[in-house]
Amino acid sequence: MIGCADDGASEPEEETDTSLQEAVEVLDPTLDGDVAEWFDATSRVPKLHLLGPVRATAHGNPSAVARRKPHYVELLTYLALHPEGVSSRQVAEAFSMSKDRVRIDMGVVRKWLGDNARTGRPHLPPAAQTRAANEVGVWTYQVDDVLVDADLFRRLRARGQARGEEGRQDFDTALRLVEAAPFSELRETGWSWLLDADSREDEILACAIVDVAHDVVAAALSADDLNQAERAVEIARRASPYDEVARVDCAAVLVAQGHEDMAREFLIAAVHNRSDDHLGPIDVPARTAEILAKRMAGRRSNGNG
Repeated sequence: MIGCADDGASEPEEETDTSLQEAVEVLDPTLDGDVAEWFDATSRVPKLHLLGPVRATAHGNPSAVARRKPHYVELLTYLALHPEGVSSRQVAEAFSMSKDRVRIDMGVVRKWLGDNARTGRPHLPPAAQTRAANEVGVWTYQVDDVLVDADLFRRLRARGQARGEEGRQDFDTALRLVEAAPFSELRETGWSWLLDADSREDEILACAIVDVAHDVVAAALSADDLNQAERAVEIARRASPYDEVARVDCAAVLVAQGHEDMAREFLIAAVHNRSDDHLGPIDVPARTAEILAKRMAGRRSNGNG
């Protein structure tokens, strides 16, 4: 612990870190298997891609959704983002449809997803047969064993944070899941339940990606792994093109590559003098200023001041 005498005060912190790591791994024992399944092109598990253009793959009856697949992908996304389950009323309100239409459309999604190889039951059971119905008697729609890249990203991030230095591989793997800005290429006539929400899931995920990439860049630069640092910056900028933290990290990579003049010009244009409303540049946000200061301090300590 910084500022403490060597009196054993750091031992409880180490124990706490170890306990946290063990707790995360105990609570999520299937993470490695799920990640392997996600990257396995031969897997028959339904997969929902949200960290980029939204799309889904399933191995039930593809003809069931052939005519209106974007609508059914949106329905599946709504279900996946509500793992506790949703009622027919909630779905009807979110999609501006009748409850009868909800029942019909859920039946279509059930056919599309097919049966769960692990349980032999549908990936989307009837509302009266879901986990919530069995546990608390509430009829809801819930999907089982559908892999979602956003969910895997969060789980990898949590385990990586708990593991400390040993969690860098989890961060790297999390970034491999990212294709572009979360929730890209949405159909124009839908998604109001996402875009009109007080808490925007797409924006939350973009910030999380930038944060993970920032940690990866810092570790990679410390290890002089410029290729890894550059890859992380590229992923962050694809996920959130206008994020200033990602831009500062981009400048740091340019400096490490020996392009100091280019980095300086980039920072002036993209951060210090940035203006998105054709007015004068605004003050640099506190977090951006803090990261800039750390980057400059790192350069000075390395003899590059």
